Amino acid sequence: MILNAIDKKLEFVLSGAVATNELSFTASYADKTTTDFTPAGTDGVSNGTTPVTLVAAPAASTQRMISGISIYNGDTVSATVTVNLDNNGTDRTVIKVTLGVGESLHFFTDTGWYCLSSGGLAKTIVGAGSNLIGRVDARDGDKIWSFKETIAHNLSDTSLTAGENNLQTPAVPAGEVHVITTASIYYSGTTPNNLRIQAIVDGVYVYLLFENSPTVQVFYPVLGQVYIAEGDKIQFQVFGATVGDDLLGRCAGYIMTI
Repeated sequence: MILNAIDKKLEFVLSGAVATNELSFTASYADKTTTDFTPAGTDGVSNGTTPVTLVAAPAASTQRMISGISIYNGDTVSATVTVNLDNNGTDRTVIKVTLGVGESLHFFTDTGWYCLSSGGLAKTIVGAGSNLIGRVDARDGDKIWSFKETIAHNLSDTSLTAGENNLQTPAVPAGEVHVITTASIYYSGTTPNNLRIQAIVDGVYVYLLFENSPTVQVFYPVLGQVYIAEGDKIQFQVFGATVGDDLLGRCAGYIMTI
């Protein structure tokens, strides 16, 4: 989903007052302009029958690309949730579901909308491009493939050494697969030889981006998504850096567990 105007935002509202606890939510997105690509996120709780903003409208000349949304019912009774696109005060219903106690509603760009039971299993998938949750064959037997949480890394080095410099995300822990949905690299200083984003998979460097003679102070994004498993990392790399220049690497996505 993309918010492409200053008067468009995504909201959700409940059909009635909660019994004990408001429903909590998280959202992840990235702002894209002609010069920048900036991942970000937000979180909060519902407010009964008063609409609450999930993802606010973008600034002028900015596309706000929504990559993930989660709404969790931590109340003691079921709750009916409606997600609306507010277009300059006019609501367009995106999805409406009833969540039981402990159930949750999720959206990701590659799967569409789906609901999880209180036990973490898929109940409903709407507009899914692939099965996000199910049973998979693993080396040591049948396993559950399920969503855990969103993830984001903001890496930086503001005092580079001359030549080659690298930034790496932490290695993926055992039992997890990280789905990286957005990544970008940024350099400030004297123009370097090139910028690179790589996935380090089983010790093999897989190039996701290679930019020769990049323009400084511009975010270079990777389009699409990347799956990395136990021990794998995302690396942001510069060749031909000048001493004291700055390198920034960002990526975001979500974690699946096996």
